[in-house]
Amino acid sequence: MDVFSYGVLLIEMSICTIPQPGNRRQDVNSIKHAGLKGLIQRCVMDNYKLRPEMSDIINELTQSI
Repeated sequence: MDVFSYGVLLIEMSICTIPQPGNRRQDVNSIKHAGLKGLIQRCVMDNYKLRPEMSDIINELTQSI
C-alpha cells in the first residue's frame, strides 16, 4: 500500500472532508489527537524514505485504540 495515500486517507477521515494539497499542513494541524497527528505527518512526508513502513503504521494504530 502507498503510505502517502494512506496518510491522505487518514487526514480525510480525521477532518471529515477532502484535504486540498495546498492546505495539507493546515489540515493536519487541525487534528486534535497528538499521536494520530504525528503518524499522519510522517506518512505524508515529502521524502518517501522517511515515511514509516505499513507494518509500523498498523502497530501504532493498534496500540492507540
